Amino acid sequence: MQQFDLYKKRGFGDYISDTITFLRTYGRHFFGNYFKINGWILIFLSAIIFLLSKSFIYNSLVNLEAATNGMGSPTDNQEWDVIVPGVILMMLLLTFLSLISVTYTVIYLGLIEKHRTNDFTSKDIVSGLKNVMGRMLIFFFASLLTVIPIAFVFMILFYVKEMAILLLPVFFILGPAFLSWVSVSYFTFILEKQGFFQSLGRGFEVVRYRFWPIVGSTLIISFIVQILQSAVTLIPYIVGVIVFFTTIQDDAPSETFGFISIGLSTIFVISVFAGYFLNNLLVVNQGLIYYTAQENDYNNAAQLEIDNIGSGIE
Repeated sequence: MQQFDLYKKRGFGDYISDTITFLRTYGRHFFGNYFKINGWILIFLSAIIFLLSKSFIYNSLVNLEAATNGMGSPTDNQEWDVIVPGVILMMLLLTFLSLISVTYTVIYLGLIEKHRTNDFTSKDIVSGLKNVMGRMLIFFFASLLTVIPIAFVFMILFYVKEMAILLLPVFFILGPAFLSWVSVSYFTFILEKQGFFQSLGRGFEVVRYRFWPIVGSTLIISFIVQILQSAVTLIPYIVGVIVFFTTIQDDAPSETFGFISIGLSTIFVISVFAGYFLNNLLVVNQGLIYYTAQENDYNNAAQLEIDNIGSGIE
């Protein structure tokens, strides 16, 4: 079994390179178990997104054509009786899957720490997830009341036209800092079983102590994730545009609208798949920030080495 040192003193470049090294070392095992555990939710969510977006886009195009021709809306209001509950279900699934995806990585790294290798199965991961399910929900709801409102205020200020130019440089600094603060706090809350506000305090101290290396590496990894996700989404988009312009029929708008709605819905689904898989790269990066802070404070690597020597003598 291959080994990876979680406990290690890292700088800016190490945060980035070790994130890639981790996935190169454990990627097959990591993503294989990820899909085995989360795949059914992801597939169900993708089906809902596809059906909702297809229906919404098709009806919007039909209504737009009718309005252009001076006609009334030809679509039935009963469509919205299906779309609205569907959107609510979709949002609930998105929230649940996001929580499970992040917690999956936290548990996975915790098992790597315990076994010092990936010598564990999906059953071990599921067992770990079940054990922290309550804490996961507590952190989420507590964040809704405390942490997330802070982010909303900042985002509202950012979208105010007069403030956007001034806040843009600040966004690229405080955005990654905020993400790392919440992420390290969550790792602390789940793995160390500390209280919510204790975890937030710990996360704040970790980010403050190594502010620029943490912010810089988080920003770079975020850019990498966005570039990869855009590339994955762009390929089917280009193919769809080419096929659309080679098969478009002016005398059959309903067929054209159907093709557009299916094509765009497929792109949405691909984007969701890519987003959830690639965002694991960012969560792993945040995990390494957490374990680096642990090493800086407690020198765990040396203790593990002593334990290994002791077990070897025995």
